Amino acid sequence: MAGDTVTVEFTPMTKEPEPKVPPDFRKALAETPIAKAVWLDITPIARRDWIHWITSGKRAETRASRIDKACDMLANGKRRACCFDRSGMYGKNLSCPVPDDE
Repeated sequence: MAGDTVTVEFTPMTKEPEPKVPPDFRKALAETPIAKAVWLDITPIARRDWIHWITSGKRAETRASRIDKACDMLANGKRRACCFDRSGMYGKNLSCPVPDDE
């Protein structure tokens, strides 16, 4: 209720969680062993960036093209996805709290 006191405790993560790899990208990595080797050697944050770049396309053709490009870039040693706006990685519903007008 309004005016109640609550206690909140934050605990830092000890390890960055592994992102869930979409099935179509997982299959492409399995078919490209060199790309998969680089994939397994990069950080979970870098993996999340690759996945976000792949899945942020609106059309199926864009996604398929990005999967092909990602496998090619990883196979050539590229460890980070680039050239996309990270601000879209978080829901639009996340914003600063706004006081109620009384």
